[in-house]
Amino acid sequence: MTFFRIRAGVLTPALCALLMLGIPGAMATQDKPLSLAQALERALQKHPTLSQYPYAMRALEAQRLQAGFVPNPSLELELENMMGSGDSKGFNAAEVTLSFSQLIELGEKRQKRLVLEEKRQAQANSSYERDRLLVLSDTAQAYYQVLGLQAHHQLNETRLAQAKRAFEAIEKRAQGGAVAAADVARMALKVSEVRLQGLRLQEALEQARHHLAQQWLAQPDFTQVLGDINTLPPLPAEAAVMQAVNQAPESLLLAQQIRLQQASLSLEKAQSTADISVSGGLRFHNERNDSSLVLGISMPLPLSDPNRGNVNAALARLDGLAHAEQQLRQSLRSQATALYVQMHSKHRIIAHITQALLPNAQQLLTDSEKGYANGQISVLQLLDAQEQGFEAKRALLDAHLSLLHSLLALQRLTGQQLTTSQLFPGTEHSEFLP
Repeated sequence: MTFFRIRAGVLTPALCALLMLGIPGAMATQDKPLSLAQALERALQKHPTLSQYPYAMRALEAQRLQAGFVPNPSLELELENMMGSGDSKGFNAAEVTLSFSQLIELGEKRQKRLVLEEKRQAQANSSYERDRLLVLSDTAQAYYQVLGLQAHHQLNETRLAQAKRAFEAIEKRAQGGAVAAADVARMALKVSEVRLQGLRLQEALEQARHHLAQQWLAQPDFTQVLGDINTLPPLPAEAAVMQAVNQAPESLLLAQQIRLQQASLSLEKAQSTADISVSGGLRFHNERNDSSLVLGISMPLPLSDPNRGNVNAALARLDGLAHAEQQLRQSLRSQATALYVQMHSKHRIIAHITQALLPNAQQLLTDSEKGYANGQISVLQLLDAQEQGFEAKRALLDAHLSLLHSLLALQRLTGQQLTTSQLFPGTEHSEFLP
């Protein structure tokens, strides 16, 4: 069914600004690094939400087939003037009538049933596109969570190596009597604290890997994910964001629901048109030993509209959907504006950390190391300088990850390509089959 054949060039516009970030697309194997392209492909193939759509589409196809059926004709056998008394005793005066009748639907009911089922299929297509985007977005969010924790763990390993070097230097000075034993103990404590933080990060990283693998209902078979958390795409322009809101998946889905309800209203109005039944057959008179044709037609008397309540209910539902559409557009614009402002605020934070906080922290560390070597500052001051430097780097990583998640949230909201980042490298002509 072509409904479920998803080309990479089609699935990526909603997320391509952020999804790749230069991540390669080689095939994953056991205990090998995982790329984002592979993670998204696995999620599209095996995510439980998407895996139900083929069955739903088969059911809709069956309903469309059912809607196209016309009523079957009826066969009627009627016996009169039998088992009576006198001349009508037994079957002497019996009349036997064999007739066929056919209900004829008026008001184009069959055509409108077919239109209604077509609208249901279109709504299912929109639902699939919405859910597919949500799966891609959730998978990308989980992927970048793993990527961010990997970066934090690597930073902590660098911090641990620096703490070990400082401990060794202090220990040598303590052997010469230049440093108090308490300073050595403080440095040993710091090494232990950094090791403990590494264990916590390792635990969080393992949980994040399992969470990512749950997108395709499996256990993680990868040791790490590929990518650079410090590589950020350009931010979209505000005009592009507001324009993209008009094509948001939730908005398109609601528009399909309105079309479906309009088709339902049209069918309910058609149901108010009375159908007719025509019949024809053969009547045999036993007493006279002759036969004749019989014809008939019947239809309800239109004294009142028996479907008026259903028509009014369909009108009310249509009005409710129209009101919901207005509210949804306002909500989407409000959310998009908030995310746009949030992204630019985080971008300013990243610029401040990069241009001011990190250089100042590095200068503090350099001066503190010199001061400690010359005996001008204490080991506590040196530890504080090291801590300030690593806190600045950690803040930069957190800011990058937060900005990436905000951009993903915006693209999840709009379902549109919002930046000029490259599509999946090497997968432009592949097809994903969920």
